Amino acid sequence: MIAARVLYLQGCDLDSMEACGQAGALLATGTGGPPDPIKGYDLLERACRAEQWQACANVAVMARDGLAHDADRAAARDYFGMACDGGIANACNDLGIMWMQLSDRSGDERWRDPALLVFIASCDGGDGAGCSNAARQLREGRGVPTDLVRAHDLAVRGCEANSARACLLASDMRGAGEGVEGDAETARALRQKACDLGQSSACAGVDASARQD
Repeated sequence: MIAARVLYLQGCDLDSMEACGQAGALLATGTGGPPDPIKGYDLLERACRAEQWQACANVAVMARDGLAHDADRAAARDYFGMACDGGIANACNDLGIMWMQLSDRSGDERWRDPALLVFIASCDGGDGAGCSNAARQLREGRGVPTDLVRAHDLAVRGCEANSARACLLASDMRGAGEGVEGDAETARALRQKACDLGQSSACAGVDASARQD
């Protein structure tokens, strides 16, 4: 990675914005050499302005977590929004989480609707976490009308995308007959998948259901 870092920096000097984005990520993480988060942030910002959408997602994380400068949630939301609009599915999920957190902190429910929209965009882009978060929001009716049928469908999609939390949610809904006909065997299979994907609480549930047979 040392040689790659040098080459990406050279490419960035020659105004390759893709190279700037790659170099920025390597500098920010200290890959291939000493970390330089401030320069990494600057290069990622430069690449983001040139519509390198993964660079936007990366600089958003740095802004959110204060990895180069003081944490700046507003800037992070802007960058996540750019990345989401550019098709970076996990950035859509990260943006949705930030909208939900903003609503939680401020008590202003108007951010719940845009959160759901970007969670669904994340899910549509293949990010299982986005499916899970959209499903939970619709199941609980957090700032949006409750829709159990759609919540179950989104949870299943998230499980198919290997989100353990989505599998567990789909299992709970299937077992309880929420938004779908109850089916203990399907619920158990979904819970087993959640367990296999690392959701430890699901494993205990699988063991308990097996002992009841």
